[in-house]
Amino acid sequence: MEVMEVFSSNLYNSTVLFNEILKLYNVITIDTEFPGCLRSTPPHASSDHRYDDLRYNVHRTKLIQIGVTLSNDAGNIGGTWQFNLSDFNPEIDHCAPDSIALLTSTGVDFRKNSAEGIPGLTFAAWMTSIIVHHGQKLRWVTFHGLYDFGYLVLMLTGRSPLPVTAGGFIEAVKRLFGARVYDLKVVAEGCGFFDGKGFGLGRLAEFLGVERSAGVAHQAGSDSLLTAKVFGKLREIMGLKVETFAGRLYGIDLRTNGPAAIDEPPPRDVYHLPVTRVLVNPPLVYCPRPSMVVGLFGYAGIRRHRCYC
Repeated sequence: MEVMEVFSSNLYNSTVLFNEILKLYNVITIDTEFPGCLRSTPPHASSDHRYDDLRYNVHRTKLIQIGVTLSNDAGNIGGTWQFNLSDFNPEIDHCAPDSIALLTSTGVDFRKNSAEGIPGLTFAAWMTSIIVHHGQKLRWVTFHGLYDFGYLVLMLTGRSPLPVTAGGFIEAVKRLFGARVYDLKVVAEGCGFFDGKGFGLGRLAEFLGVERSAGVAHQAGSDSLLTAKVFGKLREIMGLKVETFAGRLYGIDLRTNGPAAIDEPPPRDVYHLPVTRVLVNPPLVYCPRPSMVVGLFGYAGIRRHRCYC
């Protein structure tokens, strides 16, 4: 199994391949790498405290990598892509030095990412098109995914501030990604695998007999692939019981598939992305303009047209 490295130079070919495979696979597993936390959260913090810290950290830092794996309900893997982003510069941007040292040791090349990587807004525009085209059929999988979704919501809304409250954030996740969101840390804890003891992705995979088949830990593509394989194993073992954990994100005591948790209305201008050239199924594509993406929230129709952005 191979992880496809994606930079600006091969973004077009990679997204064309991704779009074709997505026709046959409906599970998207996400992992992100970011430059650490500027504000640490105590282990037993409340949901509100945990979300306040997430909001503080996500607003002040930038994503480095996004790993995306496609699979299906049977656990078959369609492919894995590692999108290397260009926005982060460790010399000038906020970061935790120990996190940068760890990522460097795993092979992250920050200079190459800055010079050849993908602008975050370009990735956001492409991801928006995926949600618009396929959103209703998709499942979204993470492991300990609170920060993964924090960064994705921030990116997909053009870096507009995250909702002030945890309830507002959960509703934003629901509106963007739907209710079929699975955090495997929630699933494993809910099944009592480790009797309340701490565990990470590697330990869970070892417990289930799942091996890392490509790359190394703390690279977004490799971790995304391992998470997808663990999800497939959990579905094999637990069957439909996995569905009882849909909509929960580890660390926040709210869920996306329960009663509306929102305590503030979604902004009507959410998703006002700058016009960015992104090549998805050219020349006829969904253009990342307000009239299209606001349609996700039910305020406007989705407009399809030839895009020359």
